[in-house]
Amino acid sequence: MTRATARLLLVAAILLLPATVGVPAAVHVPLTGHGPLVAWPAAITTRAPARTAAITTRAPARTAALTAPTRAPARTADVTARLTVSSVQPAVAPAGTPVRIGVTVVNTGDQPLADGQVVAVLDGRRLASRADVAGWAAARELSGVATEVARVPTPRLDPGQAGLVRLTVPSASLRSAAASAPFAALPLAVELRSGGGAVRLAQAHSFLAYSRVKEYQPLSIAFAVPLTLDPAPALFGPPSAARNAAWTAAVGPASRLQRLVEATTGEPVTWAVDPAVLGPAPAARFPASTPTVTPTVTAAATPTGTPAGTPTGTRPASPAASPATTSPASPATISPPAPGPTPSTPGTVGTPSSPGTATSSPPAPAPTPSTPSTPSTPGGDEVPQLSADLLERLRADAARHTVWQLPYADPDLTALLAAAPGNPLLRDLLGRATDLAGLLGATVTGGAVAWPVGGPVTAAREATLRHVYTGSGLTAAVTWVSQLPSQSGFTGGAARKTADGLPLLAADDALSGQFARAGTPAQVSAATQRFLADSLALLAERPGTPRPVLVTAPRSFAAEPASLHAFFAAIRSAAWLRPVDTQQVLAQAVTARPERVPGTPVRTTIPAATVRASPLTPNRLGAIPRTLHQVEGIADMLAQDGPRTAFRTGWTDAQQQLLSTRWRGQATAFAALDRATQAAVAALAGGIHVEPRTINFFADQGLIQITVVNALSVEVRDVQVHLTVPGAEANRLRIEGQPAPLRIGARSRASVRQAVTATASGRVRIVATLRTANGTPLGAPAAVDLRVRPTATWIFWVLGVGAGVVMVIGVVRSLRSGRRAPLPYPATVPEQEGPP
Repeated sequence: MTRATARLLLVAAILLLPATVGVPAAVHVPLTGHGPLVAWPAAITTRAPARTAAITTRAPARTAALTAPTRAPARTADVTARLTVSSVQPAVAPAGTPVRIGVTVVNTGDQPLADGQVVAVLDGRRLASRADVAGWAAARELSGVATEVARVPTPRLDPGQAGLVRLTVPSASLRSAAASAPFAALPLAVELRSGGGAVRLAQAHSFLAYSRVKEYQPLSIAFAVPLTLDPAPALFGPPSAARNAAWTAAVGPASRLQRLVEATTGEPVTWAVDPAVLGPAPAARFPASTPTVTPTVTAAATPTGTPAGTPTGTRPASPAASPATTSPASPATISPPAPGPTPSTPGTVGTPSSPGTATSSPPAPAPTPSTPSTPSTPGGDEVPQLSADLLERLRADAARHTVWQLPYADPDLTALLAAAPGNPLLRDLLGRATDLAGLLGATVTGGAVAWPVGGPVTAAREATLRHVYTGSGLTAAVTWVSQLPSQSGFTGGAARKTADGLPLLAADDALSGQFARAGTPAQVSAATQRFLADSLALLAERPGTPRPVLVTAPRSFAAEPASLHAFFAAIRSAAWLRPVDTQQVLAQAVTARPERVPGTPVRTTIPAATVRASPLTPNRLGAIPRTLHQVEGIADMLAQDGPRTAFRTGWTDAQQQLLSTRWRGQATAFAALDRATQAAVAALAGGIHVEPRTINFFADQGLIQITVVNALSVEVRDVQVHLTVPGAEANRLRIEGQPAPLRIGARSRASVRQAVTATASGRVRIVATLRTANGTPLGAPAAVDLRVRPTATWIFWVLGVGAGVVMVIGVVRSLRSGRRAPLPYPATVPEQEGPP
């Protein structure tokens, strides 16, 4: 062997030394925007090939080296895709069990996807806290160390086509990633690559829950779901076809409520029931503290034909607006008014020959009165039957659930207490008694459980809650964990109590947000895995301390039964979660150590779906009592019990429903229901009006005749006519008192005679307005024109001139005739013969 050959062999031995003795070699993989990434191969011993085979997937033979996913340099690609983790089985992986992952791939580009590969990667970061879990869910890139645990090629996907691929993660990979921990939440990334793995087209982050041994105290977890109505304006108002359709969509067999009841059947869920879901309750009369003065508003009326749910159109500001066709929830018991009559011809009132009497030209013939119509909806009112069907469905399962009773209409306590703590509307709803326990045939939590949305619990808010719940009693209040003081930096418990002794049920913000997503088939897998990972991070905060956890759903919670049942199946498979009833959480809150709630709101992480803006501004809250006052006035005007009860009950309930929590984020629907009530009031108010006319009044005192027309199909009563003479014209005519209230038949008219006194000549306009007994305006003000000529100023001149004319005529005739000659008389009277 020559010296040159020996040198070459020595150099080769030095270069091959790391591979033969097991020294790890760094592999530099470029990642766009993050510089070189150092990843270490899985096999760091001389038996690397055999070790690698142990962690390969069942895909075609390919080593699963611990290399980070790569991204090709930026280039224009015609292929784009979207992928989601559609299933993880089992949801919680016990030791020694592989995990099967289903991934849905959708080609969203314009070119076929022919060489795609789905790669599962376990990131090297540790999820030691809840912040780490949230950070991984929002991350866009992997950490410095990542492990590829499965790879499967995708089938050819044409543009718009979707495909399902399945990967299997070996149990050894899970055990290695968990690093022998008793439990762990493992960060999982699923990527779609093309070009032989050089280009990453899409990525999705999820979690794998791993449990090896039970070295902890399980968390006691309870769930509460509200059963409330949808924000549909057509649900309220008198019976109509639109209301039937709205209630069918809200509580019918295919409704969100029916699906939610089915999804929670047999699951450890508390129902928080709004009694309004069982149908419109008879509306109570508005409290006596309602203002009696109706404000003057000048906005335009609702355009004809605007439906209740249409966001366009202008709200009718005054019941005196012109009649209009109302929304689908308009009064079905009263026909719309007929076109108004034309003004009558001028007449003469108070002639000199008979002062004090009044005559006028005869009015046009009145239409024949018609019988008020009954509710005419296709098929009749279907709401009672729909409500009965839902009640029967609830009765069948209520015994297996804990039931909380929400106040009627589920009022928005946060908005109402912030804007008007002493609002009589809120006290009216909270004081309404509904025997929900008797209706459901089940036990209902004693007292009331206040469930505000988004509002913080402060000392002032607690005092206000206790004040408004005086009648029904306040058992507890639901709030958020993030709104209460934390305990040593850890997540606070669900069972709390204020310094004044009010039990608090604190729902976990993050877990509640994932529970809200779990009812959707497209999100149930991702939401379930995130829920399990977050609960593991919560457990890791104090694994040796038993704690209750409360999870709540939003008011608009929509769940498919199969999805929610799959979610609860995963919860039952998690050994660290022990489902319990909310009554246990409430019992712990009653006996909890009192703590002082913050005086000011704290920063919260409440799920965004529950804190949408409320349309209950102070101005709108102030308008609701005035609208209810108008509804009362119109209802009292109707003479017959049937139409009167239907109008009062339907529209009073509609206005009270505006206080509900369901309108958060639904300002358009809120305004539509408000406009529907205003339009219903305006339609009936506009059906009563004064017939304008012109009158000649030639007297000092006399009676003028005013004609009031009822164009409605029902009889009205207590219609008050108010006459005024505006401005300087009041110096020419004085109105002696006001007419008595009128009772007018259906589609008829009535006349009133009013005494007036003329004080000067000229034209006088009398403004006639109509009101109900409580002062609600009817129709539009009408003008009655008078041509006034009092007798005291001209009749004596006429009589004097007439007498003078007669005297002059007599004198002239005397002068023209001259002196007449005496008549000739006979000188003697002849004697008569015979008897006289």
